Amino acid sequence: MNCINEIISLNKNYNFINLLSAQDYPISSVTEIHNYLSERPSQNFINFAPDNSDWWAAAPERYEKYHLTDVKHKWEVFFPKND
Repeated sequence: MNCINEIISLNKNYNFINLLSAQDYPISSVTEIHNYLSERPSQNFINFAPDNSDWWAAAPERYEKYHLTDVKHKWEVFFPKND
C-alpha cells in the first residue's frame, strides 16, 4: 500500500499505473509495454472471475501442477510435476 500512497502523494496526472509483483515478471521491454498501454488509453486490464466460473474450476490443475515453491534448482521450472 505504500507504493499507492507514494503515487498519490506525487500529485501527478498519470494516464495509467502498472503495478507489478514478483509473479508478474515482464517478458517484454519497457518500451514495448509502454507502447502497448499507450495504444489502449483508458482500457482496464483487470478481470474478475466469480467462484463458480470455468476459470476457477480449472485453477487447481494449474497451481497443483505448476506450483514453484518446491523448486530446488532453476531447471525444474521448465518441467511440470508428474504425479
